[in-house]
Amino acid sequence: MSSSSDFLQDHHNFSGSSQKWTDFEIPGDTLYYKFISDMSNTEWGYKFTVTGGHRGRFQTGFEILKVMLADERAFHHLPLADIWEWQVGVACRQTGNLRLKAIHLLLRILVCSSESGCDLTLLRPLWQLFTTMESSLCQDPTSISVLLPLHRALTELFFTAESRAIVSAECLCRSVYYLLCANHLFNNLFKSVQCSR
Repeated sequence: MSSSSDFLQDHHNFSGSSQKWTDFEIPGDTLYYKFISDMSNTEWGYKFTVTGGHRGRFQTGFEILKVMLADERAFHHLPLADIWEWQVGVACRQTGNLRLKAIHLLLRILVCSSESGCDLTLLRPLWQLFTTMESSLCQDPTSISVLLPLHRALTELFFTAESRAIVSAECLCRSVYYLLCANHLFNNLFKSVQCSR
């Protein structure tokens, strides 16, 4: 498979059983493929799935939103409450590096936003993920000596959210639940420090 008809650009070659095939991404809007059989076994045919722009959509959206959030002139014209709600949902659905990028944008919104358009109660699913990570760390403090990137990102997110809630009286009123969770966070962090000693 390739992105050019001469099979020189973005070339991917697969052979054998489907376990040997891996997902890959080809830039552009055209895919060229060629199937060749050596007739060495009795299996026949092939099947593959092509999905247009699936992975690229996240990266494109991330880059655009990151630039807009960094531009002070554009930042104040953005519907931050809607972006916050959407981005929390993205952070909950994604995994791995994409989740880290979504959390990065959430942090950017919290740090730069002067108005209280961020509904901190939407962070509950991420809080549950964080507390699960905390409890597993406390149960076996020797398992890792450095926090995983996701754990560090969530820690920073919740510390920043707590600071935001303390500064903003409106956020404090709407986020009683969050403050209780923040208290729980500090208790867990204190326990994890004790466990690691």
